[in-house]
Parts: sequence; C-alpha cells; structure tokens
Amino acid sequence: MTAGRRSTRIVDHGTGQRTRRTEDHGNLLWDFVQREVERGTPHTSLEELIVRASGKGLSPTLDDVYSFAEREPRHARELYPRLISRFLAAYAAEIDATTLLDPHAGLSSPILTVAERIEPSQAIALCPHENSLEAAEALDSLGRVTWLLGDATTNAEIRKAGFDLILCAAPVGMPPVTRQFDDAERPVRDSEGHLQIIQAGGALSDQGVGVFVVSPKFLLDRSQNCVRKRLSDFGLSLTAFVTVPQQRWGFPARLGLAFVRRGEADVVFAGILTDNNKRNQVLLKNLVAHRDGGSATIGRLVPSTDFVSLQGSRSGTAATGHLGPAEPRPPDRSFGGRLPQADPTRRLRLGSP
Repeated sequence: MTAGRRSTRIVDHGTGQRTRRTEDHGNLLWDFVQREVERGTPHTSLEELIVRASGKGLSPTLDDVYSFAEREPRHARELYPRLISRFLAAYAAEIDATTLLDPHAGLSSPILTVAERIEPSQAIALCPHENSLEAAEALDSLGRVTWLLGDATTNAEIRKAGFDLILCAAPVGMPPVTRQFDDAERPVRDSEGHLQIIQAGGALSDQGVGVFVVSPKFLLDRSQNCVRKRLSDFGLSLTAFVTVPQQRWGFPARLGLAFVRRGEADVVFAGILTDNNKRNQVLLKNLVAHRDGGSATIGRLVPSTDFVSLQGSRSGTAATGHLGPAEPRPPDRSFGGRLPQADPTRRLRLGSP
C-alpha cells in the first residue's frame, strides 16, 4: 500500500476568502470509498468517484487519484503513467510556453500538472462529456485551467487562437474511424486519439508545439490515409517522438509522445523516457535543442523518411530507424553548440545505447 502524506495548502473559495486546509493526500479517496462501501453506494469509475467526493465537500487532488488507483488496480487502466505529465511540465517550462490547450481532456490530461508548474497566461481544456468536465473542475480547486465542454472541431474561436503548446492524452487503442476534414481532398482514417492531432493542429501558433499521446500504431500504420502519412496535407509535421516505458501498474499498453509542429521537418528527434531522472533531464535538454545525444535514452536524430517503427519490452519501448551502414559518431552530451544534421548514410538502431 502507498502511505498517504499530510500537506497544508491555501484554498481559494472564489469569493476573495482563502483558508488553510490540511489534507492526507493518497488517503482521501481511499477513506471516502471505504465509507461509501459501508453505506452500500459503490462507484463505477474514477470520474464518478471524484465528483461524488467533491459533492461531499472534499477536495481530491491528482495525488489522491493516482494513490487510490495504485491500491485499486481495476482503476489503474483509466490513467496514463504520471511520468508523462511530469515530463511535459518540465518541457513546457523549458520552452517558456504561456498559452496551453488540451483538446480532449480527461483524468490523464497533463494540462493541470503543466499549469501548476508554469502558471500560464491562458490554459483551456475541452472535455468530451459532462462527467469529465465535473471531475476536472473538482481536481482544479484553484481554477488554473478553463474547462469547457466540446472539442476542437466545433469551437472555431479556439482553432483560431494560436496556442504555444497543445497537450493531448486522448484514449488510445480505439478502432479506426474515417473522417472528412474541410481542408482535405480525401478523408483520413485512424483512431480517435490520433485524429486529435489533425483536429487540434489548426490551433497551433506559428512556432507552437503539439504533444499527443499515441499508440505504437501511429508509426506502424502503413495506410496512406492514416494520420502520420497525412500530416503534410494539413501543414503539419512530426518533429520528435519519445517512447514511454510501460509501468509496473497502470495503463497496460506501450505509449509514445508525438511532437508536432507547423511546416516541414526532415529530421525526427527520437528518444526514450526511463526511470533514471538524470537521463530524462538530458533527454529533455536535447529534445528542446533538437540535438543528437548519441543514444536512445538521451535522444537521436533520424531522417523522418526512415523513422518507421517502435519495438520493445515491458521495461521500455524503442524507436527504430534504418539509415544505412556507417561508423557511429561520438555522443554529444553537451547542452550547447550547433544543431547536428542527420547523416543519411548511417544506420541507427535506437533500441540500444
């Protein structure tokens, strides 16, 4: 079991009044559920649990949600690894993002963690249904994010806003659907989660970045109408891909972070998150600088046309690019210098250092 921790925070009641509240993080939802079960009122989902706890005057946090899910494995699959939101919060701080958008917000949405880290001038999250909206507002007790009901395709004002950073952790593994976009000659066919890249991509500023949680199929799909193959039709390109290690508990599938920008990109930065915090910090620096770090765990540069697949085991997933034979150059672990160009004569296997 995960022990709870006590903390004191300032709670803003929206009326100018602020009070100090001491809470047992990690135990709040667990204790609430035990009382509910004794009353014969079980819950069916984490979202429902959060909304009911909030309705009883409690203030659950993300700490509570993840700690509870670790104790209740049946709920763990409702959450993506928290490593994702923490890494993206550090990324947002590095690129000095000031405006944020989540086009498909849910419990695994990284926008709240990011907003707590950087305090943006604007943060908007679109929730697909009422339960997601209520649960998100309950977790955001300080109102750092504006939570709305809807999606990026139906909100014209948001599509025109031009955000510095778009963060999306929509569900992966859903069956493919076919969608016709107004500015495309032929429809796009892919999963709903992957389609968010195109749907929300129009809301990026000229220098903005979109980061989307995707499944390995995002890279492996050979269909000419899948999202990755159609990005250029919408003025977008894949500039980086970071694979996420499968956790000991939680979402039971391999995941990746697809970084998308406007314009064209000849080179993809490919790396792997690990359990080593120092390596992740170096990976982050190389990602922001779009710099070859010399190994998969701290990032490699691969020509986009040759970056083709994911492979790996439970402990991690690897990105593979087939670039032809050549002598490997020495690793570049510095944080400065010119952006190295990928050599198309090299053969990179990013699954090993």
